[in-house]
Parts: sequence; C-alpha cells; structure tokens
Amino acid sequence: MIDLKSQNLIKNICIGCDVVAAIDKNDLSLSIIHAKEDIISILNTYGNNPQIHLAMSEEIIDDDDFLKFKEMIDPKALRSLKDGAKIEGVIKLKNGSYKKIIISSFVDEDYLIVKIIDTTSSKKDLALKNTILSDSINGTYTLAVFINLETDLIAKIVVENEEVIVKNYDVPWSKVYEETLKRIHPDDLANFIAKTHPAYFTSCPIGTNVKVSYRIINRGYSDYRYFNTQFFVHENGSHQRTMVVLLIDNTKTIMEKKELIKISERDNLTYLYNRSKLDNMIETEYVNLRCCGILFFDINNLKEINDCLGHNEGDECIIRAAEAIRSITNRSIHAYRYGGDEFIVVAVNINQNDLDHLISLVLHRLKYLNSNKPFECKMAAGKSWSDSDIDIKYLITLADFDMYKQKKEMKKAL
Repeated sequence: MIDLKSQNLIKNICIGCDVVAAIDKNDLSLSIIHAKEDIISILNTYGNNPQIHLAMSEEIIDDDDFLKFKEMIDPKALRSLKDGAKIEGVIKLKNGSYKKIIISSFVDEDYLIVKIIDTTSSKKDLALKNTILSDSINGTYTLAVFINLETDLIAKIVVENEEVIVKNYDVPWSKVYEETLKRIHPDDLANFIAKTHPAYFTSCPIGTNVKVSYRIINRGYSDYRYFNTQFFVHENGSHQRTMVVLLIDNTKTIMEKKELIKISERDNLTYLYNRSKLDNMIETEYVNLRCCGILFFDINNLKEINDCLGHNEGDECIIRAAEAIRSITNRSIHAYRYGGDEFIVVAVNINQNDLDHLISLVLHRLKYLNSNKPFECKMAAGKSWSDSDIDIKYLITLADFDMYKQKKEMKKAL
C-alpha cells in the first residue's frame, strides 16, 4: 500500500471526492484511499485486479464515453505519466450522472493518484444557468432568485452583458416567504402553502420541480397580479441543498384572455350576456340552486318599427329595452339577449313574490327611457319559478309561454 505519511495530505486529496485511489505503475493494481460507503462495497467485491475494474466500469459508464475512459487508463499512458503530470476528463454514466476523473502523479513516482468527483450538480447548474440566461434575455422570466436552503440565504439572479450574475439579499428566505404569504389572494393561499412550504423543500428529493400559479396583490393597490412560479431543488458544488425560483408575471396575458372571453360572451349591440354565455352558465353555474326565477321579455312590434322607421330605429329600440332590463341586474340576477327581440333574466335564490316586482321595475325604467323619444318601445313579460328539481331550460320554456299569454292579452286590449 502507498505510504502517504501525512494525514493532512490525505484529507486535502479526499475533499469533495467520491473515490480516491492509488494505482501502482508497475502492475496497475489499485488501492482505495477514500470512498463513500456504497462505493466501498462495490470496490471490495471486485478486488484490485485492474482488468476486473475495467469490465465493471463498462457496465456503468455510458457507451459513448467508455472509449474515452479506456484511453484515459491505457497502461502505456499511465506508466509514462511523469511526476506532476495529470490526465482528467468528465465521464457520463448510464444512470445519467457525470463523474470527473483526475489521474495525477504527484505523490510518488511509482504511484498514481486517481480522484473521482461527482459533477452532476455542476452540470445541472450549468444547464439551469444557460436556461435562465436564454429566457431572461428573451423576457420570459420576470424574476429569478437563488436560495440556499441550508443557510437561508437568498440571492437575485440577474443577467448583465449576457452573463448570469448572483446578487445577495440582506433579508433571509424565511422572512421573504412570510411576507409573500401576506400578499397572496386568499383563494390561492392554501394551495400555495401546500406546494411551497419550506419544510417540504428541505426534505424533498433532489431534482424536485414544483410549479404553482397564484395571484398576488400589488403594493398599495386593491388589484392582483397573476404569477406562475417554478421551484427547482438541487445541490450546489459543495453538496448543499439549494433552490432556484423562477417567476413569470402572466398578468398581461391573462387580462388579455379575460378581455377576449368577456367580449365573446357579450351581445355586440346591447352588451348584455349572449345566448352562448347562458348555455355555459346553465352547465357550470346554475346548478344545485335553492330556488330560481326566470323572466322572459319580448319587444312588441319590432318588425313594424324596422319596416316603417328603418333598422337603425329598430336597433335603438332593442338597446332601450336592454337598458331597462340591465337596471335590475346584480350578482344574483343576470340578463341575456336570447334572440333578436327576446331577453331572459335568470334570478337565482329569489322569492317567487319578487318576480312581479322586478318586472314592474323594468317596465317603469322603460317608460322613463321612452320619454321624449319619437316612438315608444314596449315589451311583454312572462315569468316562472321553482324551488325543487330546478331545470333552467324548462323554466325558460314556461316563462316564454307565460310571456305569449300576456302578449295576446295586450293585443286584445288595443
């Protein structure tokens, strides 16, 4: 066995290494100086025969890198390695990890020192760094931070002159996390904590990748911004548990989508909800109701107005009727333009006796809107109500039937 004489020399050689071994230049036999426990059991199984170790290496080294490994440990190259010279390279294993191998002749001219270092984390750091660099330049990330989960230190990752730079914060990560929780929308808070609690990140497997969407309040304002955030847990070169947090502000994109949805579910002329929105509400919102009432309004003589006064006046009549109906809407009472001259009001969890009052309010508002107009806009109204086995479509049919009864009575009264 090689005599290293100094314990300090052994410690310095072994720092950060998975394996440190000595190779006899004469017979190329291998002696282990230092190795992790799981690696020692493998090495002890195969003994010190260099050919056996070569065969063992072929089982675990990636096929594309095995030839490079053979060249590194070629007997002629090893025997001719002069004192102070070094051979090194990074080898990929079949499990996807990377090992840096350093073979040097600095201890004794008859022996070589072999050091094997796990570089998987540094490879991941490099890949992550390149991703941050690329996406930050392209404006994908709003903010990127680096957190050391063992020291609680947090740093901001910035890109300057196409280089990733880490700038330390004075505030610890635990404090930043506590302040963040105070600003998250109450509806999103439970899910955010469940996915991002620091206790989870300190014990989850290395390589964990968590994504979470949430809303956060603007400082000094009542509105919220929309964020997608990715938490990536890994180890740094010193084998410390660390985490990169990448934030994307999706507010503009989401608000644009909401505006498109808002436009798509509104009637172009009256800006009441359209029939498509009603169908969607029936499927998603008007379910498990305690009770529900339907009002069905129909404009009288719209065809005559179009034929005699023109379609512009006909449109003005529709807008006037819609404005009267809009006057009774609130969070539980929604109005829809159902057809050309037909309107539906859905009033959820309302008493049956209130329906007549709502109709009176609409007609009173319409009478006011008719003031000083060249022609009068009139509507017939029908109603239906239920507090059991509520079927909105059936209630609409009943209200439609009731409206036509009133329309006939109005014509008889002329």
